[in-house]
Amino acid sequence: MDKITIITVTYNAVSDIERTVKSVLSLEGNDIEYIIIDGGSTDGTVDVVKKYINQIAYFVSEADQGIYDAMNKGVKAATGEWVAFLNSGDTYYPHALDCLKDAKPDEDIIYGDTTGTDIHGNRKKLEVYTPEYILYHIISCHQGIFARRRVFEKIGYFDCSYKICADYEWLLRAYLDGSKFRYVEGLVADYLGGGVSATNFELLYKEGQSISERLLKCGLVEDRNIIDRIRGFRRKESQLYFIKKALLLDNDDCVANYLKQSTMVLSGNSFSIWGMGTWGLRMANYLKRHLIPVECYIDGLLESGSISDNYQIDGPSCLGNYKGIVLLTLINETACNEIKKQIQEMENDNLSVWTLWELGEAVFRKDIDEAMRPLE
Repeated sequence: MDKITIITVTYNAVSDIERTVKSVLSLEGNDIEYIIIDGGSTDGTVDVVKKYINQIAYFVSEADQGIYDAMNKGVKAATGEWVAFLNSGDTYYPHALDCLKDAKPDEDIIYGDTTGTDIHGNRKKLEVYTPEYILYHIISCHQGIFARRRVFEKIGYFDCSYKICADYEWLLRAYLDGSKFRYVEGLVADYLGGGVSATNFELLYKEGQSISERLLKCGLVEDRNIIDRIRGFRRKESQLYFIKKALLLDNDDCVANYLKQSTMVLSGNSFSIWGMGTWGLRMANYLKRHLIPVECYIDGLLESGSISDNYQIDGPSCLGNYKGIVLLTLINETACNEIKKQIQEMENDNLSVWTLWELGEAVFRKDIDEAMRPLE
């Protein structure tokens, strides 16, 4: 197996850094170069790192311009054939490097599966996508990605003007430049949630829009079908963005007003929510704040009768004789389509199903048109 450089960037992470370091040092494989770039920590992080200094190829602690500047420093110091990033608090699975065992010389970027762990210790496997999906969105967390160093040498480093999406922008540049991607099934890393990309949805949205807009304006994509697909994806992102913004703002009653004025509601129909994950709980709390009654809270992954954040969960069977609107509060299109099919099989003509994308388009069409306007 070719030499692998693993880069950890950290800043004031004394409670998280040691498990990351131990995770890297315990990996199977002799030809691993470990680099740690610290942003000038003052909380004891540096002291923890120095405990392992003899096993670290390169370490520096100095002020930087943010996470991507630190990652660029690490790449410039790297000597391995492959480069990977594992941030402070993240950990590798024991056989993380197995995905590189069969790497072919013409393959530039290989990625595997990742899990995410929140602050409460809840862990779940994250969705990954085929390489072509990079045209629209990130295909995997960067913790699950291995890139040949030659790609950085050819297309350049992370663009530090992006605070959240520079890794996506870099991968997109690599893809458009002709880099060969391959997904390998198998767990690579577990990442600790709560970073800026998980908490600043608005910035995430704006940077994603900016990247795809620049992509088209620079002429990096000329195929009309691809351009139309990118625009379609941007519209879906916009639909979710405006819905999420409304649900999180206490003084935003535009969704509530639309729902109250819906002809279906005026004709005596009620609401039910299917999907009591993050989006479902946001929607449930929003409707509660705006005094909109919900008849059923449904989640196929939770036991009927159980309680989720003070909401009693019902099974899908409650919709058998239901008359009203079912809001699908999931952002996985495949899952939404499967649920729609399940509802159709109930043969209940009194049911109407709305997805978050459809609701977002109905309520915020003018805002979305304006957000899309620069590309027209």
